[in-house]
Amino acid sequence: METKNSLKTAFNKLSYEPKENLSLDIWTRILKRKKQAIRFRLYAFSSLGIISLFSFVPVFKALFTEFAQSGFSDYLSLAFSNGSSLVVYWKDLALSLVESLPIFDVVLSFGIVLIFLISLRYVLKQIINNNNYVGQSYA
Repeated sequence: METKNSLKTAFNKLSYEPKENLSLDIWTRILKRKKQAIRFRLYAFSSLGIISLFSFVPVFKALFTEFAQSGFSDYLSLAFSNGSSLVVYWKDLALSLVESLPIFDVVLSFGIVLIFLISLRYVLKQIINNNNYVGQSYA
């Protein structure tokens, strides 16, 4: 019992009085950090989207050049021109189509489009999140 009383008196002597606006200061600091994080992500994803947008032209130019050089369009037009020979030689035509497809350029252009769409999605998400935190001070 005596230790309880001694602990009680010790804690009463140490009574800590926090600052008046401590919780408000903490909350405003948290909101400020969230805004900074949202702004950083917004700039990062915007930069990534702009870079991928500017890379559309050379990547698709290379893709169209490879399609023209590989003869893919010739094999594809052959598939639609003569139906009777297609029934007989469909395996050879399918293998020729697959061989002439410029897979690297197709994957690269789809990757660039995917990066652009993902960065656009995240930019819009960050803009929406930023609008949610604007004006919230809880003061």
